[in-house]
Amino acid sequence: MKLKMKTFVACAIIIGMCAPAFSAAQPAKQPVNSTGVKKIGVIDVKKVVSASKEVERVKKENEANKKLLVSYIKLSAEKMNKEKDQKKREEMKKQFTNELTAKKEAMDKVYAEKLMKINNDMNVQVSNLAKDKNYDLILTQDAVLYGGDDLTKDLIKLVK
Repeated sequence: MKLKMKTFVACAIIIGMCAPAFSAAQPAKQPVNSTGVKKIGVIDVKKVVSASKEVERVKKENEANKKLLVSYIKLSAEKMNKEKDQKKREEMKKQFTNELTAKKEAMDKVYAEKLMKINNDMNVQVSNLAKDKNYDLILTQDAVLYGGDDLTKDLIKLVK
């Protein structure tokens, strides 16, 4: 789950930052320096995500919700095991399964929404960082083989 979240955040940041660069509606920018090289920054998204207090809070909240689901499963199993009538037991099983599915889907939806909000907030911070420091392009460190100024620490300060 952690890998999925990190991948999700990384992809969203890349897409959010690269979309304007590929837009045909934007005029080409003039080079920043005399060599014709634009100012490029890189960010280690994994470090930023792992340093984010908000991400940590959402993870802990999700883990607590998972524990509640496990408790619900245990209580449901106990209730079903107490029932002697096989037909009633099957009805209870169907009801508990439906309730569990609904609870899990609702929990996952809330978790995804919170991660999306964090991702959007980080994108805003990256955009603001780029504007404040006059960067033309900011990429994830994983996408860059060579070059670019490392802005990871600057972004971590902003998202903490």
